[in-house]
Amino acid sequence: MWKIEDAWSLFFRSCIQDVVSWTTLISGYVEYGIGDKALVCYERMQLQAISPNIATFVCSLKACITISAIDIGCKIHLEIERLGLIEKDLLVGNALVDMYMKCGSLIKAQDVFDMLPSRDVNSWNALITGYAKFKHGVEALRCFEHMQLEGVLPDSGTFVGVLVACCHGCLVQKGQTYLEIMTEDYGISPTIEHHTCMVSLLARAGHLDMALKMAAKMQCDSPPLIWDAMLTGCEKWGNMEVGRFAFENESKWINKST
Repeated sequence: MWKIEDAWSLFFRSCIQDVVSWTTLISGYVEYGIGDKALVCYERMQLQAISPNIATFVCSLKACITISAIDIGCKIHLEIERLGLIEKDLLVGNALVDMYMKCGSLIKAQDVFDMLPSRDVNSWNALITGYAKFKHGVEALRCFEHMQLEGVLPDSGTFVGVLVACCHGCLVQKGQTYLEIMTEDYGISPTIEHHTCMVSLLARAGHLDMALKMAAKMQCDSPPLIWDAMLTGCEKWGNMEVGRFAFENESKWINKST
């Protein structure tokens, strides 16, 4: 923490306060998760009549996410729109979609997405993961299908969103199919995040034996999240025996890590 505060002190003692130095400071606060100070920097920069650049807007929108400051995000959006940047720069457009989605404004996120002249994997991922997070599984999977129709190749993050969507809808067969497609069609190796989603999906759907087998296969490196997913399923279905086993394994992993 002291490093970013030192940067603040040095910055205000510096003779050079331009868009690059302001953006660097904003980016530093965002990296440390101090969104409120990042946005103070954004406002003070404008008071000095220094125009933001693409990087400034992207960092400031990330700052809005860290403190759910959708009101400030909307003001930044207006400035971006005034400059016509949504149509000119995909990075800014993607940042706006991501900000609105993560702040829970799904309709605005979709509106901005629809305005983008082109879309890449990051555009689609922002939409898919956002819909999945807020339990709009049907919309998330619809986006995935449309993404493929547009010829945009999914990445590892895309399939995390897709599997989370399946998890909320207890769509076991679809989840298993997407996991196969990920490896066989796109050559993406499943990560701990993908396996956690699948364990959660199987456990929520009542397939505790299958979920347990998958978790046990990864016993050497299974983090608490996987066993948490098992415990949630056991609680839902009232399976005390499997729940006890999951709890013991979670405790072992935690003790081993400390």
